Amino acid sequence: MNYTNIVVHYDEIGLKKGNRDYFEKKLVENIKFAIKDNIKRVLRERGQIIVSLEEKYNQEKITKSLSLMPGISSFLFSIETEQNIEDIKQASLSLMKNTNPETFSVDCRRHNKGFKTNSNEINQIVGQLICDEYKFKVKLKNPEIALNIEICNTKAYIGTEKTQGVGGLPVGSAEKMISLLSGGIDSPVASYMMMKRGVKVTFIHFQNKTQMTRSASKKVEKLVKQLSSIQGQSKLYIIPFEEIQKELIMKVPAKYRMIIYRRFMGRIAEAIARSERINVMITGDSLAQVASQTVPNLLAINDAVNLMVVSPLIGLNKNEIIKVSKQIDTYDISIEPYTDCCSFFIAKNPETKARMSEVEKIEANLDIDSLIKIGFESKILKKF
Repeated sequence: MNYTNIVVHYDEIGLKKGNRDYFEKKLVENIKFAIKDNIKRVLRERGQIIVSLEEKYNQEKITKSLSLMPGISSFLFSIETEQNIEDIKQASLSLMKNTNPETFSVDCRRHNKGFKTNSNEINQIVGQLICDEYKFKVKLKNPEIALNIEICNTKAYIGTEKTQGVGGLPVGSAEKMISLLSGGIDSPVASYMMMKRGVKVTFIHFQNKTQMTRSASKKVEKLVKQLSSIQGQSKLYIIPFEEIQKELIMKVPAKYRMIIYRRFMGRIAEAIARSERINVMITGDSLAQVASQTVPNLLAINDAVNLMVVSPLIGLNKNEIIKVSKQIDTYDISIEPYTDCCSFFIAKNPETKARMSEVEKIEANLDIDSLIKIGFESKILKKF
């Protein structure tokens, strides 16, 4: 079917009252960036956004982009028609002509209350017409095809392909945050969860120098590219961690290395965050999933930074996290083999109940400022 438009709906933005314009404009910007090669223009109407399609467009690409775009609750590929009942009837017949369902329904939403025929009347008129013309049966719950009719400000839009979005708020409408991106399954999902709250994420990856360094870097870059398809343009800071890690291996007991590694990662990330005027850090921690994620260890790790730390996965189990990673197409990338910094030269049975007195005693033997400086000055910035 050659559609002319997409009708985009949001839900949470509608609760913003006096600030709604700001959130709508952010969503329009994100739509334009994500599918710019497929559209002529994007217009805001009260309660919905109307996207005009080019004559040639990639429906699969558009669907993938919009279905993962924070801020969108649903969207409908549609054909545009004049706002009169005869044109609506003819457009509806045309859409249903090449289908052959056993059951169908009609669902009209009358945003323009000045249109004289109400939603129930339109449902009945169009439904009866289709029954008479094609002999399809009406089924209000779970029909094979649902014909959607949108009566907007000046035009009507009719379609049968409605897709649910992820809801939330448009990226860029909230504060910026940095995210510690390990290359595993959890941290990309944590980043995405905050994108859904309107956050624009800057990524930081600590690189372990091994025989797999090059492939690991490519893997992390692939993750950022995929997340950029959701949030738009992104920054990735890569921090070579080898020199710092050598110092820590020499001076930190194996049981505490994981905790001290992460404290230094947090400190270096904070230095980068300050340079970017960012005050919040995202981590992929899920409570008690691994040794470093016990309550005492998380308290010890986060104590090293003066940033707000948010961990959106804290109450999720692994299967719940994997489900989201597959939804956002990061799972297959995340399971590619690599060695992260935190698993390098740590004890077989690492500490699970870190004591701050012990942490402070260990770090008293380290030149903390010098190690932070090494990490900060060695940073490599990549843009996507």
